[in-house]
Amino acid sequence: MSVSLLDRLLVAWDGSRDAVIEDAIVRIGRAVARPRGMLLLEGSDERRWYELAATGDAGDVDRLLDVPWRTTALRVCNRVAELAKRPPDPRIARRLVACARHFRSKADLAVHEAIAPVLRRIATPSIVPHLDALSAGRTYSFTQLYDGARAACAAIAPTAPTDAKLLDEVRARTGDGDDLAALWADVGADPSDLARRAVLADALDVANDPRGEFIQLQLALAAGTADRKARSRCDRLAAVHADMWLGALPLIEMRTARFARGFPVAIETRAGRALTASLDRSEWATVEELTLLDDCLDLGEVMRRLPLLRRIGLRASASLEGVTGTYPNIESAACLTSWYPRRDLFPNLRVAGGNWNQQQLASIHKASTSLGLDAVVHFGVAVGALREAAAMRATGPRELRFAFQGQRGFQATGWRVRVRRGSPVADLSLDAPTPRTDDVAHLPFQLADAGVRQLRVYLHPDVGHRAVRESRAAFDRVARYRGVVVTSDGAPIDLGAPVG
Repeated sequence: MSVSLLDRLLVAWDGSRDAVIEDAIVRIGRAVARPRGMLLLEGSDERRWYELAATGDAGDVDRLLDVPWRTTALRVCNRVAELAKRPPDPRIARRLVACARHFRSKADLAVHEAIAPVLRRIATPSIVPHLDALSAGRTYSFTQLYDGARAACAAIAPTAPTDAKLLDEVRARTGDGDDLAALWADVGADPSDLARRAVLADALDVANDPRGEFIQLQLALAAGTADRKARSRCDRLAAVHADMWLGALPLIEMRTARFARGFPVAIETRAGRALTASLDRSEWATVEELTLLDDCLDLGEVMRRLPLLRRIGLRASASLEGVTGTYPNIESAACLTSWYPRRDLFPNLRVAGGNWNQQQLASIHKASTSLGLDAVVHFGVAVGALREAAAMRATGPRELRFAFQGQRGFQATGWRVRVRRGSPVADLSLDAPTPRTDDVAHLPFQLADAGVRQLRVYLHPDVGHRAVRESRAAFDRVARYRGVVVTSDGAPIDLGAPVG
């Protein structure tokens, strides 16, 4: 029985902390858990989770761990206390160190105080890179919490070769993990090759790894062959596993990370030098959009080392000082302050975004043709200044785009606006659930005053009822008093996308 094999592997691992056995535990654990099905929790009801934990079945550990952990600190602390009662299990260590990265405020200290002693007791070298990422940018008093876990990992000494018969039994049930390692390396050698991703996905699925199903579904979504249920399933898998799949990337914003075709493509990070030190990690290889909220790093090296990078967002223009060479792969660049796009660095730049004042925006607008820009994006624009800015569309770049909350560059939340050169039509989209009410109250009228005669609106399905109600009221008013045609056939506005 696989459960019996899993129990024997856990005993062997506890006595050796052998990485080979750890890998076998992960594979056998998935093989046991998959037929039992995913544990579904309804709202705040945790009873099913605790009922399953009370059985003490090692075959259910993956089901206990494969639930959303980005939840309240109290709920996580209670779960950790329950998991701490179990025998040492590397799967628990891997999940908890990934979970800990969601909790970064001082109010969440209790989560780390609960997790740190558990990691110390079930230390395994595989969590060390994650401990490094967890501690990056933290205070000394915080990093001290995990000193015991680090010391326990460092104290693990090489052991005698693992019982060959035990591993033969694992291979008979799950195959050889070396095949998967080779397929991962194959994808890393050419991360743009979707066929290689598909082969890896099939192998992972056979090995009962949920990442395989996720890659398969996202490849189907990208190809336009998947249905709505596939998208919902992807969202569910990402909610449960994304923090594990993002590996040990330092100081990333988990909530804004985005996957496509099964791999991370958009990352926002507050890491500086820690990012540069982590560039060898394979998770960076597929990143296409990177927003940097710290300028203490070698930007040139970062752009050279990410083969698929197309969009870059910077906190300040000072990040470009001292950067040499050319980066023809960069098509869109944004700065959270004012800046002047540099053709010497970005010869193929098509979209430039910045937080400019009205005079600076007019200067960029006027120079857009000589700069080769198809679109200019203005972040943090005051709603009251939108009329004058939107009126510039008579000349200049093919598109002007606006975001009213400018702290995150191309990832800016809230309302987004797009106007096209010479067109009386404007597009508006809302992707965030909590816009500022003054935005929606005044936006339509500012655009009407700029000569816009039609508004095409998109509201994300998760937008709250209050925001929907306020939006409809504002659009009804501009239609009644200004004669503007308002339709709901709009689409999400990608601020950094090249003009199609």
